[in-house]
Amino acid sequence: DIDGDKLTFSISNQPAWASFNPATGALTGTPLRKDEGTYANIVIAVSDGTATVALPAFSLKVEPAPTIAGISFAGVSFAYDGTLKSLAISGTLPAGVTVSYTNNGQRNAGTYTVTANINGGTNYQDQTLTAQLTINKLPLTVSVNNATICQGSSLPTFSANYNGFIAGESQTNLSTRPSLSTTANSSSAAGSYAIIASGAVASNYEITYVNGSLTINPTPVVAISSDKGLSVPKGESVVLTANGGTSYVWANASGIVSGQNTATLSVRPTVTTTYSVTVTNTSGCNTTQSITIQVTEEVVAIKPTNIMSPNGDGKNDKWVIENIDLYPNNQVTVYHRGGRVIY
Repeated sequence: DIDGDKLTFSISNQPAWASFNPATGALTGTPLRKDEGTYANIVIAVSDGTATVALPAFSLKVEPAPTIAGISFAGVSFAYDGTLKSLAISGTLPAGVTVSYTNNGQRNAGTYTVTANINGGTNYQDQTLTAQLTINKLPLTVSVNNATICQGSSLPTFSANYNGFIAGESQTNLSTRPSLSTTANSSSAAGSYAIIASGAVASNYEITYVNGSLTINPTPVVAISSDKGLSVPKGESVVLTANGGTSYVWANASGIVSGQNTATLSVRPTVTTTYSVTVTNTSGCNTTQSITIQVTEEVVAIKPTNIMSPNGDGKNDKWVIENIDLYPNNQVTVYHRGGRVIY
């Protein structure tokens, strides 16, 4: 074979009187051949330093080596990074030997059998070597974002964050995006509900999930009271008081006197009127509640002030006739104590 260019030899049937020692002998003569082929008329001589023996001419056949020493083809594992990954023969190929690969150069995660086809040329037998090219998936975490709604509201559109994509890749590189769902609905009671992610598919990522939380905050329980009941004479002053929240906004309506942005609304209705208030609690949730004040046919009585001291001290400086506006055709006559009209 062509592993080397030295021949080993031994001597048989040596006469007893001969002293030729092949162990110390050397080959001389026609240079040996190491390339594949058959060579005729090879003439060599052997010598042990004291005697030389010429050997008859012979033919030498050099056959291709079955393997190439010093090379290997081993599998390698890579982490997915979006670039092509390949295997290669390790070691130095002798002159005239070439190699080509099948199924080499892979980009996506998976395990691939790569074949190295070795063309041995003149002196080596052809060989076929195989090895496993493995590209491992990268870890990808899908974390669901928390959400908050008020009781009775429609569910929001849930969202998630992704941690693990290599540069330039995003959720658009998923073949199937995750489904985000919860057991809660618009009729669910106040409380906390899990938002669960599932079903994502990605050829190059190993996916794990971190669920989120949907918080449903309670809405205010609102009550409205009237200091004069629900039925009053026309023009009666009524104080409406709402509770159940931290802020209050009363809708516009006839007869409002003051307090439209407070819990307490002062009204003086002349017709049956419904008053509505929107109450908001500390969670930002709100409820709208209404109360209707029925106005009867009876007109509230006129109430004139019977004391007047116009001295500028801020007390009884003006003569006030309460509810006189309900009698638009009125006539006011002022008498002195003796009964004479003075105004």
